[in-house]
Amino acid sequence: ERTDLKTSGYNVDIPEDGDPTMKPTGDIKSHYTDLLPSLLLKYKYSDDGSLRASITKTIARPKYSALIANKTFNIADEEATIGDPSTKPARALNIDLSADYYFKSIGVVSLGLFYKDIKNVNVETLGYYTGAELGIAGNEELFEVTQNLNAYDAHIFGVEAAYQRDFSFI
Repeated sequence: ERTDLKTSGYNVDIPEDGDPTMKPTGDIKSHYTDLLPSLLLKYKYSDDGSLRASITKTIARPKYSALIANKTFNIADEEATIGDPSTKPARALNIDLSADYYFKSIGVVSLGLFYKDIKNVNVETLGYYTGAELGIAGNEELFEVTQNLNAYDAHIFGVEAAYQRDFSFI
C-alpha cells in the first residue's frame, strides 16, 4: 500500500493597520509504503464446528483534512483548527482466534479471542492557546484549538461471544 501526499497553500497575514499579504507555504510532501500481509486459517473439526485463526497487518490513515498544512481561525468565536501533514497512520498487528459450533437446527454459538498491537493511534485533540502562540502577533485572546495528533501506542486484548438461534418455535 503506497501513500503519497503533497500539500501547499498560502499564509494570509491581515495586519490591523495595513493590507493583507499572502505568502506561499511551499510544497510539503509525505509518503510511505506498507506491506499489509494476512494469514487466514480455518479448520473444520466436525460437521458442526470450526476453528478460525488470522494474523493481519492493517493501517488507518488520518482523515485528509487533518493532513493539510494549515491553520484556520474563526476570530469571532476564538476557535482554530491546525492540520499537520507529518501525522502518521495508525499501524496495527491483529491476531484473532475463534471457535464456532453450528446447531442441527438453525443457529450458532461462537467464542473468539483477539489481540491488537497498535502504533501511532490518531486522536483529535482540543487545546487552548493564545492568538500570539498561534502566530497572530499581539493577540492574547485564548483560542480553542482542534488538532489531530499521533497520541500513543495501544495493546488491546478482548473476548467476543455470540449466540444466534432461530426462535421460530415461539
